[in-house]
Amino acid sequence: MSPAKGEIVRKDIAVFALVSCFFLFGAADGAVDEVWVVNQNSQDLAIIDTAGEVVSGRISLGLGTSDLPFAVAFSTAPDAQGAYAFVTQGQFLRVIDAFSRTVTRTLNMEDVLGEVFELRGVAAGLPIEVRDAQGTVIRSFLFVGARRQCCDGNAYYVIFDQEALITGGPGSRDLVDFAPLETGASTAQSVEVMEAPGGDERSRAIFTVYRGAPGAPTHLVAHQVFTDGSAAVWRHRVLRTTAVPGGTPVSDAIGASSPFQREMQAMPEGGSGRIVNLRTGDSCTIAGANFGATSLNGPGPNRHDLLALDPLAGKLFSIDPVDCADTQYTVGAEPSDVEHLNVVDGPKAYVSNFGDGSVSILQEDQTITTIEGVGDGPRALAPRRTAQACRINNVTITKGEADSNVLNWNQVSCPTETLYQIWCTCQEPGCPVDCQPPLPPSNPEALTTTIQPLPPDGPIAEGQWLPLGTVGCCTFIHPDGGSANINYLVEPQ
Repeated sequence: MSPAKGEIVRKDIAVFALVSCFFLFGAADGAVDEVWVVNQNSQDLAIIDTAGEVVSGRISLGLGTSDLPFAVAFSTAPDAQGAYAFVTQGQFLRVIDAFSRTVTRTLNMEDVLGEVFELRGVAAGLPIEVRDAQGTVIRSFLFVGARRQCCDGNAYYVIFDQEALITGGPGSRDLVDFAPLETGASTAQSVEVMEAPGGDERSRAIFTVYRGAPGAPTHLVAHQVFTDGSAAVWRHRVLRTTAVPGGTPVSDAIGASSPFQREMQAMPEGGSGRIVNLRTGDSCTIAGANFGATSLNGPGPNRHDLLALDPLAGKLFSIDPVDCADTQYTVGAEPSDVEHLNVVDGPKAYVSNFGDGSVSILQEDQTITTIEGVGDGPRALAPRRTAQACRINNVTITKGEADSNVLNWNQVSCPTETLYQIWCTCQEPGCPVDCQPPLPPSNPEALTTTIQPLPPDGPIAEGQWLPLGTVGCCTFIHPDGGSANINYLVEPQ
């Protein structure tokens, strides 16, 4: 069984009744048999068989136009996990049946949005519970970064309904929302979905915006788009703005990354060699590096693996978020994208090399192997996850006897012998001893700003969680609740 991820909830002990908690499908790391690579110049998809590490098939994306494919994401909708691929290609969004390897729909943004938009990054969010005209329903959203072609050409976010895109047909309600992120010249270059809950904010997506003319950005801006649980009302705000020094080369693949269902967002800042935790403001700096794409995974609190590409140097960096120690690997020419093969654990990762048409693989033994002849201009890639193993949802907390908290949850597709690890963290006055993390050691690179209740465990780490215990399904009693705000994490082992 694949390792699984859990669900974070926050308990305010001052409330002596049923406490509302975050709703989240705690999805597991699904089986990965294929990695799909977007070849921009040859306008096709190369499909890599992960068992043999060879190109096993191709899908033509030729439209007879100048529209070049940019990025790919796979469906996460219930009963369609990994069954469809969504490819951004100029002003078009392509929907591909991943089993038959055929294009089933091509949406023209001029028809959908009323004018021409150029689509860039794309990411699929896990199914979430939202409110719409029919009441409370489960919806799966697709987030796309875009640039409006007319006027000054400003950055937009576009949100689609995955199920509608898949089924199509007359009257299909594909579009959920779209709105500008910036008013002046800018491009929403990449997007990363935060699968961890964020208070009342659901289905959060981080858009990396290049402010300025295409190819010559003046600033990198991280925008967060979210809903409070209404499928019809979406908001956004700026998380961070970084100036780009004049004359500094900037990768066109810079984007935030986050570990699966974890409250951590790592954002590279180009030629400064710095990667910033958007939640805390803490950072790691690698002298001389010019970072582009990143990938971040990890099996649990304080155990994350951060990968970052330097396309100018042809290097892949593995960075420890706790102490900023790095290991460097030589990959192909102009590496453009990197993805961990597994979202939960393991260092194995795939790198698309735009400059020489290859894909590099960081193996489990920390060596690099290469697949040649992948295509002309590999721009982006995505592992295709076709199944989900054990997962949990609907974690609730109630007030028990003698200052105890009672956690209950539901499990989906978990074997009866599954054990569940309970974690906690707290930094309020009156925190129970078993949830009080020690103060982090002094670090010259660690900034003091903390804008969320979880203290950093290192320069760009997630926050220090402490284990409370391991139990069977599906109740845990914490006898030392106390009178403070406690964050709990429940995850299958």
